[in-house]
Amino acid sequence: MSRMLSEDLRRFLETRELFGWRLGLSRISRLARSFGNPQRRCKIINIAGTNGKGSTAAMLEAVLKAAGYRTGLYTSPHLLHVTERIRIDGLPIGIADFEALLEQQRPMLEKHRATYFEALTTVAFAAFAEANVEVAVVETGLGGRLDATNIVRPLLCVIPNVAIDHQQYLGRLLAQIAAEKAGILKRRVPCVIGRMPAQVARTIAARAKALQAPIHHAWRACKVREADISEEGNRLRVVANSHDYENLLCALPGQHQINNALCAITGIDVLQHRGLEI
Repeated sequence: MSRMLSEDLRRFLETRELFGWRLGLSRISRLARSFGNPQRRCKIINIAGTNGKGSTAAMLEAVLKAAGYRTGLYTSPHLLHVTERIRIDGLPIGIADFEALLEQQRPMLEKHRATYFEALTTVAFAAFAEANVEVAVVETGLGGRLDATNIVRPLLCVIPNVAIDHQQYLGRLLAQIAAEKAGILKRRVPCVIGRMPAQVARTIAARAKALQAPIHHAWRACKVREADISEEGNRLRVVANSHDYENLLCALPGQHQINNALCAITGIDVLQHRGLEI
């Protein structure tokens, strides 16, 4: 934890870390209710997956911000300071604001023995509500079904990729892990998925069908006509739903970022159909 935090709050968060990953929604639900369910005060895009969810979240937030919305972004982990996880209009929350919210919520966090991630999730939702965020992009911490972020009612769900990870929490088999990630899906809420093994796609599709949730395959919705990949980033030409996007610059380098970019483009198209003006 960075020394920028007060010593008292730093020790408090370190205590939360000792609780580890105690997955479940009961504690975070009680916490959210005690603070008036701040996660309901803005539109939310929920993102789960193994790889690419942070990049996809960043791309979606950047597009929404450019479209004129007041945005929130909640991701993990952080590189230098914990406030990097909570961004408003592209900028990390101020340290004073972070400390004030954490101190305000501290009694309830202690009462419910919240974990480190639950504490930060509670602060993020409160920060977005206080800042009058219009659309927030929220990345899961671990898995999906029992992740603290899964108390939201999203406008859109996105799963860019699923692979073997956190087997001690999510299951030994790929299908089990995929089912946990698909746990973010909500009834009749559309979901975008990226390129992934057929077994994974079938697992997610079965969950979507049970919930009557429209599913959008990014690699079917988008066609990459040109791709110039370099260390400076990727320059793409993508045709999606009759729109020809020429000379798209993805500043994040790497072949894998094409999948994330297509998930973001498909997600934006779905959001337009759900009433957002972009």
